[in-house]
Amino acid sequence: MTPDDRVKILDFGIALLRSSRRITWSGLSKTSGTPDYMAPEQIVGKRGDARTDVYAVGILLYEMLTGNLPYEGESAAAVLRAKSDSEPRLPSYYVPGLDSSLEAIILKAIEPDPRHRYPGPAQLLADPAIPRARCCVIRT
Repeated sequence: MTPDDRVKILDFGIALLRSSRRITWSGLSKTSGTPDYMAPEQIVGKRGDARTDVYAVGILLYEMLTGNLPYEGESAAAVLRAKSDSEPRLPSYYVPGLDSSLEAIILKAIEPDPRHRYPGPAQLLADPAIPRARCCVIRT
């Protein structure tokens, strides 16, 4: 949080250049990342792209808005399993009366199938529903 109350996202758990090779945990796994924020395609070892970042941002927005994560589990493995076996809990479950436009934006960002997510952050910010969502979006 900056002195003027702006939220800055600094770390998503991994960094990967578009042209670089996949980062692994000590060479023991084809996947990398924090399970709660990992996109389903990362769980199965596929290389991420901008849609993977949109997924992580969507999870972060969900958590900031509700104080909870969309998938629950007693362990990292249980969370990863829930992502492949179940639908996320709707943000409005935790925030009754949540603006439906905002909920739709978040749900599209965390869509399990990357083909149905925003292609990248610019498209998320350009969603025509954003002006209808009762929230503040600051482009920096």
